[in-house]
Amino acid sequence: LVGAAYSQDGLKVSGGWMSETVTSQAGKETETRNAFGGVSYRFSPRVSATAGYYLTSADGDPAGRRGLSVAEVDYSLSKRTTLYAELDYTRWRKAAVGTLNTVGVSNQTACTFGINHRF
Repeated sequence: LVGAAYSQDGLKVSGGWMSETVTSQAGKETETRNAFGGVSYRFSPRVSATAGYYLTSADGDPAGRRGLSVAEVDYSLSKRTTLYAELDYTRWRKAAVGTLNTVGVSNQTACTFGINHRF
């Protein structure tokens, strides 16, 4: 894993690359590679936004590769409590069932709303 980040004022830009090799019980090795990058900006002490992109590929996976785009907005109610809304979109090179695409669809969209509270 290698990564880097730069921040100035309320802006932060980051990215990286990771490689992982897993050996199955049958002795087969599979390498998964991830490249990722993102940007976040704090508009005020209470409001921030983040966007990121992740590209994943795995040796011999029938889906080919997966691209994941994510956008999130956070609103701080206090130092320990934050409301958030997140939207993500995933697209696979091929609509085939495999490690990267467990249901065999060509794309998928999801959204999440929630509260984070640190105890």
